[in-house]
Amino acid sequence: MSLFDRLSVLKNKSEIKLIESKQVVEDKVFEIRHGKLDDIPMTKERKRSEKTRKKLEKHESKVKEKEKRKQQREEEIEKRRIAKEEQEKRDVWIKENVFKIIVNEEGKRIIFCPKCGSENNVTATTWNVDEAENSEDIGTYFKRTCNLCGHSQKFNKDNPKKIYE
Repeated sequence: MSLFDRLSVLKNKSEIKLIESKQVVEDKVFEIRHGKLDDIPMTKERKRSEKTRKKLEKHESKVKEKEKRKQQREEEIEKRRIAKEEQEKRDVWIKENVFKIIVNEEGKRIIFCPKCGSENNVTATTWNVDEAENSEDIGTYFKRTCNLCGHSQKFNKDNPKKIYE
C-alpha cells in the first residue's frame, strides 16, 4: 500500500470517528427529548459516515483478496520449482545409473552398464512384494546387475517414478 493510500485510509477513519462522535451526541439529545432512538431519520453526516465505512471495508477486502491471490501464486510457483528440481535430480540419476538399452539393425537388444561400459554382461531379476510398510513399495520389482563391476539398478514396475539406489 502506498503512502497516499495509507493517508486516505487514515483520513477516512478519522472522518468516520468524528461523524460517529457527533452522531452519538445527536442520538443522546434526541433520546432525551423524544424517547426512542430507532425512529431517527438518517442525517447527511450519518449517511456520509456509512458510505465512507462501506468504501473502507470494500477497500480492505480488496487488499486482503489481492494479498491472498499473491500468496497462492507464490505457493504455486514454489511447488512448480520444487517439482522441477526433483525431476532434474531424477534425470541426472537416470543418466548416471540406468543401464542403456540399444536395439541394433538386426533387432537385437544390447544392454550397456553405465559404470564400466560392458556390453551384454547383465543379469536380470524380477520379484513381487505384496506387503510393505509404505503402499508405494508394493508391486513388481525388476533389478539389473552388471556381472563385471556389480553395479545394479532396481525399480518398481508399478511405480516407475520412485528411484531405488
